[in-house]
Amino acid sequence: VSDAAKADLIVLSTVYEQTASILTDVIGPKIKNQNKMILDMTNPFMKRPDGYGGGLPKDGPQAGILVHKQLLNDPTISWVGAYKHVLWTLILPEGPKNPSRPDIEVFGDERAVNAVVELIYRHGWRPIVRGNLEVAPDYEGGKVSFGKIFGNMGREITKGEKLSVGW
Repeated sequence: VSDAAKADLIVLSTVYEQTASILTDVIGPKIKNQNKMILDMTNPFMKRPDGYGGGLPKDGPQAGILVHKQLLNDPTISWVGAYKHVLWTLILPEGPKNPSRPDIEVFGDERAVNAVVELIYRHGWRPIVRGNLEVAPDYEGGKVSFGKIFGNMGREITKGEKLSVGW
């Protein structure tokens, strides 16, 4: 945790349900008001048999990254979401496991987006910037929907996007 707190870019790649306590109790106090960037790779999925996957609170933000930003409540932090549709086992040093599908969706605050876009290029992938944090509910994982499926298919047909692993 102390190494993460010293970093300029902190990566959240834990199980979504574990992230809130990590942010508020473990790392949050160590990074308060320090202008950090946080790459949120977590996804609030539907209920699973193992007890995980409670999803998002009905009365709160409808994206995990927005829930985390609200929990941390630190205006000096720049947030970015990326790699949310890629299985962690497919993020390899030599690039995408399937090189014909190299695209990674990125959204968030400009400073953090710029840093993560460079990181994605260095990993051998191709970033597709979707916008700021307001678009997070449209591009973050969670419930599979016809809108997401057909939206991805439409962008693949019309814009040539090849999302690495997505619905």
